[in-house]
Formats: sequence, C-alpha cells, structure tokens
Amino acid sequence: MSKPHYFLLPCLLALHWPVAGQAPLSFELVTYKVLDAAHHIPAFGGISSIERSADGFVLLSDHYRDGRSYLFMLDDSLGIEPATQAPDLADVESFRSNTHTGIHAYTFEGKKHTGLFTIKYLLHKNPVYDTLVLETLPGRQTTDNRGIEALAFAADSSLWMAFESGGDTNCSSSSLPFRRYNYDRIAQQYSADDFTAYTYPFDPCTCTATKNGARFNGWVGNGVSEILFLPGSSDRLLVLERCFDGQTGHVVLWLATIHPGSNTLSKEAVFDFNHSLFEGFIPDNLEGMCWGKEEQGHPVLYLVSDDNYRPGRQQTQLLQLRMKVFRTHKTNVRRNPY
Repeated sequence: MSKPHYFLLPCLLALHWPVAGQAPLSFELVTYKVLDAAHHIPAFGGISSIERSADGFVLLSDHYRDGRSYLFMLDDSLGIEPATQAPDLADVESFRSNTHTGIHAYTFEGKKHTGLFTIKYLLHKNPVYDTLVLETLPGRQTTDNRGIEALAFAADSSLWMAFESGGDTNCSSSSLPFRRYNYDRIAQQYSADDFTAYTYPFDPCTCTATKNGARFNGWVGNGVSEILFLPGSSDRLLVLERCFDGQTGHVVLWLATIHPGSNTLSKEAVFDFNHSLFEGFIPDNLEGMCWGKEEQGHPVLYLVSDDNYRPGRQQTQLLQLRMKVFRTHKTNVRRNPY
C-alpha cells in the first residue's frame, strides 16, 4: 500500500471565548493529512462519515456508482484498510454507534428520500431496523440535495439530528430545526413520535451574501454537515457548518449550548478553518466528525471531507483538532489547564 501524502502542522490557531457558567475552550489544528487510496476497488472517496471503533476509525462513503455505501477502516496509525460494501446501507451521510445501548444510527440522503434509521445487531439474527424519519426530497424541511446529514448521541443516550438547511430556498431564514429523540430504557429503543424540537440560529447564505449573482440552492449556500457532543456532555455539542459560494468552501465549527427550559440553542464560533495560517491549506467539503483517543488528557477531534469522487479537483482531507479546557478560579485569574 502506498503511503498517503502527510503533513504535520504546527499549532498556529487557537480560538478562546468565554461562555457564561461554562469553562472556556480552545481548539488547535495539529495534523492535516490527505488520504489517497486510488488503488482501492471501489475507488476510495465520497467519505461522508467517520466514527471511532475499538482499534481505529470507520469511514463510510455516501454512495458509489452502484448506489451502495462502502466501508473503509483506518487503524490508529491512520493507514487505510481494504474496502467492503456496507451491509444494508446506502447513501450514508452520518453513522453513529452507542456502546452503552448497543444501538447504531445512520442518516441517508438519496436522490428522492432522506431519513434516519436505528439498527440493532443481534447475535445469529437479522439486524433490527427502526425508522425515525423518512421524508421525500425536496420536502417541508429539505431541499434538493439537502436532507439530513448530522447525527449524534448525547451522554444520556438521547439521539440528536439536524436538517442540513431546513427546507428554505432563499436567504430569509434565520434558524434551523434540530431534533432530540429520547431513549426508552424499558423498551430499549427510540420512537419516531418521541422527540423534542429545538431551534438553532442559522444563516443559510453566510458566504454568498456578497457574491454577485450567488443564490441559495442545492449546492450553493450554507448547511450543517455534522454534529457531535462534547465528551460526557448532554447539553453542549459541536456543530459543523459548511458553506459553498460557488467557488470556495467556507467551514466554521460552532459550539451550541442547550439551556434548561428553552428550546432555542445558543452558539459560539470556536474554529474557523478558512482563517488558518497554514500556507496553501483550504478546507474541502468537510462532512464527518468524531472523537479519537485523548492525547495527554486533551480530547482530539477528527474531521474528514467528501471529495464527491472528483480526485484531482477535490480531496479527502483528514484533520485532527486538539481541544483544551481552561478553568478560571476566583482566587487566581490565571487560566490553568484542567
């Protein structure tokens, strides 16, 4: 196997901000790697999901020429292992595993439908699928090429999803719907009817407003491509927003906070991928996000991009961001890690 192109980058970007009642955070980009596995059959690409496994990472493509999704494994050294067809999965946009409940979940986006399913794998039995969402594209909450892309389990085992753009076809919207599905511990499942709706502040045209002739559509404009809860949290989650202006992608990582008694989330920008000082680095179509192993007590965030099966024009980028947490003590204004 040929070795992929690899870049180790210095930690040049760290954004700090205060959140009332919460510990401030910072992120720094520590590693950038371009995954190149053209020798794989099927061709490596279209990666839209990354999830931690016992000894590495699971990567899933959204689709291939045969309409199926393919599964690729990364070991802890980030070497790509041979591909296999993902059983019974197609057009995957996000795949999550909950080790506490044994339930897996995935979102998909095909040409005509988008949806959210949960899966239970039982020993010597066929997998059990439950449908939480199944909508026609375009629909009330979706537009052409914009369905459900974001999915996350919280520490309390609730399952969260976000629509990519919320169904608007212009720049007038200022919010996006999120859903929280409660886990029924007695039935050991989620119910399609047992969810709470939340409102997330969102600008669909954040990168297109100043572009002459740019209009929001299935390709141009902003969208939420992934969500992920902070380790051990049920009320703070990272939200990956990815905006395309017709020529360049603009990607920002936000921290959304769920407030007791409110169904409206607040958010703070925590990392802007386009304002990196790394020469030549331009974020591609970032779609997947998960936590890896901690490094010296710091959580490490992994992100992966979807090259849309256009090698030479787009890249499958794998990024590592290290998160740092600081606490400010009343008797000591100096910030101390942990």
